[in-house]
Amino acid sequence: MDNIESLKEGDICPRCKEGHLVIRNTAKGEFLGCSNFPDCDFIQHNTNQSVIVLKQLKTPCPLCSQTLEIKLGRFGIYIGCSNYPLCHYNYKEDDDSGHNILCPICKKGSIVKRRTAKGRIFYACDNFPACKFSLQGKPIEKECPICNFPLMFLKKTAKGEKEMCPNTMCKSRQRKK
Repeated sequence: MDNIESLKEGDICPRCKEGHLVIRNTAKGEFLGCSNFPDCDFIQHNTNQSVIVLKQLKTPCPLCSQTLEIKLGRFGIYIGCSNYPLCHYNYKEDDDSGHNILCPICKKGSIVKRRTAKGRIFYACDNFPACKFSLQGKPIEKECPICNFPLMFLKKTAKGEKEMCPNTMCKSRQRKK
């Protein structure tokens, strides 16, 4: 059997041994698939296809001591190890996620910044899946003046940012008639 990492377009399918591999496209990128689909459902994702190295840095990777690179990927510019895929180090700045705000529901996790599959940013408890608490905006350590919920969040509106209570039962969230 061929090494799966070295497969390319036109090779014989390693699963069914009858079809040839063809490049297919999805919203998430290209992959190699068997020409006998749907009888054979072999796919091989090309993980490095859309990463472009912009600049090599002189700084060593803290995990493997190889050099770090400035790369352009699916979610924008980032700093990663040149030894990828053997080393998965990515530099992350201390972002404005939750500033170590304690989750008001489980009281064990903290609120962290997350991203959906489509790239939208939201904030949620890092104790997932045990706690499924999430917010649509940036959390604020401020008690709701109406229901006394221990947390508020900033919601972007047409008029600017507005402080909202995440408690769906709060009277401030009720629609005005």
